[in-house]
Order: sequence, then C-alpha cells, then structure tokens
Amino acid sequence: MLLEQLPGDSEPQGCDEETDPTCDPTTFVVRLGLNFIRDEFEQRTWRAFEGIAWDHRPAAEVAAELGLSLGAVYVANSRVMKRLREELVGLI
Repeated sequence: MLLEQLPGDSEPQGCDEETDPTCDPTTFVVRLGLNFIRDEFEQRTWRAFEGIAWDHRPAAEVAAELGLSLGAVYVANSRVMKRLREELVGLI
C-alpha cells in the first residue's frame, strides 16, 4: 500500500510552498501515487491522462495528438483517475 511507502516527512526537503506549488503535501502524495500506478497503463492511456488532468489541455487536442477518438481520451482519463483514487483512499 502506498501509505507504507511514504517517507516520514511528507514534504520534500528544502521545499518552499510559496515558490514551488509542487511542494504542497497533497500534490506530493498525488505525484507519489501516480508514480506507483503508472506502469499499470499503456503509454497512450497515460499520455491521454496527463494531457487532460495534469497539463489541463483540451481533450480534443490530446485526442488529435495521440490519434485517439475523443471518447477514448475521456475513458483513458477516467480509468487512471479511478485507479489513483483507489490508491490514495484515506490519504487525502
């Protein structure tokens, strides 16, 4: 389980939340969770998720870039988000 693998201090050393938004403890845990589940997905599925959820790009743009239908991009994003929620349940 992810919780057992978290470092004792959930904030990276030398982290300044005012200048680096990735230092937020919640963001840190989400990124850690994403690292744990990444290998469970095909590359195009993962890239579709990143394009929508992480890069905040329009789904149609991501679909065109990856050669996927718009529906496939939404399904890919949904699958990764569902798995991430399963991994992080109770942590955030």
